[in-house]
Amino acid sequence: MDSKRAIELGANVIAIQTLMVAYATDGRTSAQPAEYRELYAGVTIDLEEAKYANPNPHKSLEVFMAFCKLQQMSTYASRRVYVQELYADVLLDLKRIQRHAPSSKNWGKANEALADELTQSVRNG
Repeated sequence: MDSKRAIELGANVIAIQTLMVAYATDGRTSAQPAEYRELYAGVTIDLEEAKYANPNPHKSLEVFMAFCKLQQMSTYASRRVYVQELYADVLLDLKRIQRHAPSSKNWGKANEALADELTQSVRNG
């Protein structure tokens, strides 16, 4: 992934986070769920192409809110922290790419393990 693509992907991740925070802190609009689903799909594809797993399991804002309620995240602050932490490692790695810095060793190991697991699933499936 080149620096320009890392910047674009980082901006889309931040847009997802912004939508999640707005939705979880009563800044909701009727357009947000559709916008989120579209962004989520694009980010997931872009992350896969860059050999990352999407750390965000919430495919819709409604699923995200249900998760917040199940986890008893009753304060806006707790929801904001959760959203920031979801993509923290990915955003850090994208910053490394933008600065042409070496990739984190932890990400490399995690991505190799994920690739091995996917390969085995395909063979066994």
